[in-house]
This record gives sequence, C-alpha cells and structure tokens, in this order.
Amino acid sequence: MNRPIPTKVHAMEDYMTSATLPIMGRQLGVMPMTQRILDSIAAVAGLQSTMTDYEGGVVRMLPMRAHLASDMVIGGSLLSMAMLMRRTPRVDRMMLGGLGAFSVALAMLTRPTPAH
Repeated sequence: MNRPIPTKVHAMEDYMTSATLPIMGRQLGVMPMTQRILDSIAAVAGLQSTMTDYEGGVVRMLPMRAHLASDMVIGGSLLSMAMLMRRTPRVDRMMLGGLGAFSVALAMLTRPTPAH
C-alpha cells in the first residue's frame, strides 16, 4: 500500500491534535464525559509524540510502527465509544467518531519509517 504521508507531517498533526482537542470540545459545548475523553486523547497524543522516534520526537524511544499501531487502537476505541454512547448528544458522538476515523486513516496513510 502506498503511504503518501511522511512522518514529519504526521508529527505536526499529532501536536496540532494535542493542542486543539481540549479547545474544540469546549467551544462546541460537548458533555463533560466527552470533554474528559478529548482531554485524555490530547494528553496521550502529546506524550506519545514527544516519545516517538520521528522528526517531532524529543526523547525518541517509541518506534514509529508502534506509534502507528497505537494510533490505530486509539482510533478504533474512539469509533467504538461513538457507537456505544447512545444517550449522549449527537455532536458528541459525531466528534468522537470523526476523530476515530481520522486517527485510523492517518495511521494507515503514514509512512512507517521516518526520513531522518
């Protein structure tokens, strides 16, 4: 499979996600439980990014393939949460489902080896 997204772009997206998710949920007025999920995902994305062996990594302990596998698990979990949260407002479910789908797609389209 051709993976068109370089790891440098993935790194930038990771840091943008960790910075914007907490703000986005508050701006849209999601339920407190959904906000906690978004805050948690933001924290994991930021921490994982600093530890990944790619252009955006600081400590560079986590191999890129493990980072992508983690992104797939996070994305699948978000999709599952969106389907299971039937009593929450639609905007919450759509946000979690969209974020989950984006996470899975980005992981599948990112090259598994950094350019450095």
